[in-house]
Amino acid sequence: MSLKIGIVGLPNVGKSSLFNALMKREQALVANYPFATIEPNIGVVSVPDERLDKLAKWFNPKNPPPIVPTAITFVDIAGLVKGASEGEGLGNQFLSHIKNASIILEVVRDFEDPEILREHSKNPDQDAEIIETELILKDLESLEKKLDSIKKDSSKKEETGFLSSLQEKMSSGEELGISERDAGNEKISAILKELNFLSLKPKIYAFNTDASKIGAFDKKRTLRSKPVIYFSAKTGEGLDDLIKTCYETLNLISFLTVGEKEARAWTVKRGAFAKEAAGVIHSDFEKNFIRAKVIGWQKLISTASFADASNKGLIRTEGKNYVMQNGDVVEFLIGK
Repeated sequence: MSLKIGIVGLPNVGKSSLFNALMKREQALVANYPFATIEPNIGVVSVPDERLDKLAKWFNPKNPPPIVPTAITFVDIAGLVKGASEGEGLGNQFLSHIKNASIILEVVRDFEDPEILREHSKNPDQDAEIIETELILKDLESLEKKLDSIKKDSSKKEETGFLSSLQEKMSSGEELGISERDAGNEKISAILKELNFLSLKPKIYAFNTDASKIGAFDKKRTLRSKPVIYFSAKTGEGLDDLIKTCYETLNLISFLTVGEKEARAWTVKRGAFAKEAAGVIHSDFEKNFIRAKVIGWQKLISTASFADASNKGLIRTEGKNYVMQNGDVVEFLIGK
């Protein structure tokens, strides 16, 4: 499963500094002036997973197999400003770079530094409102183009009616929400998938603050009903919380495999069946799935070997409808 996170925010709030902290190297330009980022910065980050290290050392203490953690792609785009949809700043065309993001990370400035310009930025709540408005306006732009292209097509009456009502909501500033009935409608579901609205994506607010203050904040705080995490772009503190919150927001878990070749983490949606999980490794695994041998990673490393775990009755045989659990170590048995 590919996990892509789009980083957005006003200029000079610490987006590129966050990106660099994630990459652990100076890949993005950091500068004390607005719009230092024009072309998107794209980087892949390995997700730290202590379970893999323990599994690899358990499998072969003298010569552990290589570790392959799951990964997240981060995309850092140019700063948005109020009026970007009308051409202010650099406009909003670069929002297309995060259209396929799984989640949007909205960085807001929550630090005081007189040496760093605070153009456009006022306070976290107001900054977040500006960004949200610009995302909606970008969606409205996409919606209107699509509406213009289909409204004369008599076979698209249902889609036209739906998009017209959505256009009304967006234009009046109403919060977007898709009913279960509409989401379950095949035609409407297809057009929503095509438009891929930015304002409907899961969001996390990342407050860039002073490292000394991070521990004092309420970890259950929300902004606009979305989760808030605190980090320091200057020191890199808080990044593990950021990654963990992304996983929780998207309802993801990891299952594990280990052998001579590698110890590896694989990402699936919480609630995924064993057969679906097999398909994450290879599509043929899902197609030719027979059964899965499963054991929790902690139980496994308490034994001497796979054979020892099997002799102790700790390895279970599960069928295609087994619901995967976070930290399962799995061996899939595949037919031809």
